[in-house]
Amino acid sequence: MGVKDFNDHFCIAIFPQGQWKEATGIKLVSNVKESFLRAGGHLDCKVCCTCSICRSFEEMFDPRAPGKHDVVCDICNDLYALLRSRLGRSEGIILFSHYTPVTHDVVDALFKEKNVKKVFVLQFRKKRTESYDRDKLVNLRSEIVSEEDASTFENKDNIIFEIRRKKYLK
Repeated sequence: MGVKDFNDHFCIAIFPQGQWKEATGIKLVSNVKESFLRAGGHLDCKVCCTCSICRSFEEMFDPRAPGKHDVVCDICNDLYALLRSRLGRSEGIILFSHYTPVTHDVVDALFKEKNVKKVFVLQFRKKRTESYDRDKLVNLRSEIVSEEDASTFENKDNIIFEIRRKKYLK
């Protein structure tokens, strides 16, 4: 399997309430990665916590600053651009995984942070037998839901879910 062959991309983009201080962004990334590992059952795994290769399979990564063992493929770059456009001028955070889906537990943990206004979740999947068509990204369907309905995105592929705090749903 080559670098261009990743079929599954699990993406999360975090939109701030106002502007974040750099320390807040760093703390938030750390919290997301911890919540993601906990949701996947790997937070206490002695192997995953000590092996950088295992961590690259179980941890979310920043496609603009990948770790040594993270693989950023062509689809990652296109999805990053798509989510970046959703964030606009905001200095939001975008994280990906090729192996483990984002769960509502991760999103719930994000909304415990008062500086998070909304979260975009995309579980992009293509069949192994179909070729990648960059133009399909432009036509992905979007749904807006409240944080109370955040679990509605689970097991739904190729839809951009915009999950907002209830007070921003209008």
